[in-house]
Amino acid sequence: MLEGSATYPVVIVTDPTATRRIDAFCLKRVPTGEFKSRIRQIRKRLKKDPSLLAAPSAADPEPEKDLPSTSEEDLPQFLCDTRVWKNAQGKEMSAALISVSDGQARFLLSSGKENRYPIKQLAPEDQAFITNLQR
Repeated sequence: MLEGSATYPVVIVTDPTATRRIDAFCLKRVPTGEFKSRIRQIRKRLKKDPSLLAAPSAADPEPEKDLPSTSEEDLPQFLCDTRVWKNAQGKEMSAALISVSDGQARFLLSSGKENRYPIKQLAPEDQAFITNLQR
């Protein structure tokens, strides 16, 4: 992995030959509660138009190659890439720091979930680290 880069899981739904994209989305951009809803929408779309799942025939024009590409602008920017953070009691979590506001740090956990945490409850070293990032 490149220095300062991050990896995000992406769901890509294609036809059986993987030549036509039916849908695609970055899991980072779909809140946890909306993931099942997004999958239901895809299922409804496939039931409504089963031809989306049909393999292209020889009579079909050149298949689309419109799989998504991710530009730097599409990726969320972090204040700090994934590292181990400790709270004042010594409990650790591995997360990237997304943002800091109103005394709260917003983290992206390795599970893909976002978590807000009071900066005052972090270990003193991590509080200092965040303070230095904001300068």
